[in-house]
Amino acid sequence: MHQEIEEQRQLLRDYVIKQRDALSREQLRAASRDMCLLLESTPEYHHSLHIAAYWPVKGEMDVMPVIEQSLRYNKHVYLPVIGDDRTLWFAPYSKDMPTKKNRYGIPEPQVAADELVSPRDLDLVIVPLTVFDSFGHRLGMGGGYYDRTFAFLNDEPELVAPCLIGAAHEFQHTSELPTHPWDVPLRLTVTEQQVWRPVAARAESA
Repeated sequence: MHQEIEEQRQLLRDYVIKQRDALSREQLRAASRDMCLLLESTPEYHHSLHIAAYWPVKGEMDVMPVIEQSLRYNKHVYLPVIGDDRTLWFAPYSKDMPTKKNRYGIPEPQVAADELVSPRDLDLVIVPLTVFDSFGHRLGMGGGYYDRTFAFLNDEPELVAPCLIGAAHEFQHTSELPTHPWDVPLRLTVTEQQVWRPVAARAESA
C-alpha cells in the first residue's frame, strides 16, 4: 500500500512540475503578485508577527513580495535552515544578510546556531508545495522536511500556532490526494485566484 501511494504521489508531482516548469517569467511574476495580495488579506496573516517563508526555486510560487511587505509592516520574517536531524529550523531574515546554498542548491541564511528559531515559536509558516487538495493535504518534493518539522501539530491538535499556509498556482490543485498518516495538513492554501480553506473544502474567490 505504501509503495502504491508513493507511486501515485510521484505521478502527480511529475505532472504538475512539468506544467510549472513551462511558465514564463511574466506568468510567474503575475501569479506571484496576485497570490501575495490574497495571502496578505487573510486574518491569519494580519494576526501573525513571526512569519516563516521560503526561498522560491524552480517555478515555485514566489513569496518574496510577502516577505518584503512583512518587513515593511515590522513583522519578523524567517527562512528555513536544514538541521542535522533532517528537520527545519528558522533563521531571521533581512535584505542584506549573507546566505549559503544548502545540499539542494537553495540559499539559506548564514547565522549563528543560537539565532535559529524553533518551529514552535512561529505564528505562521508559508509552505512550498507541488500539489495540494481540497482537504488541506499537500505534496512537497518528497523529502519530508515539513512533515517531520511540524509533526507536533498532529500530536497536539489543540495548538493554534503555527498556522501552515500553502502557496501555490491554481493548477497545482487536485480534488483529493493519496495520504499517509504522518502528513501534516495545511490550515489553508492561497493561489493567484483563490483562498482554499479545507475545513469545508470550499474556495473564496478573489
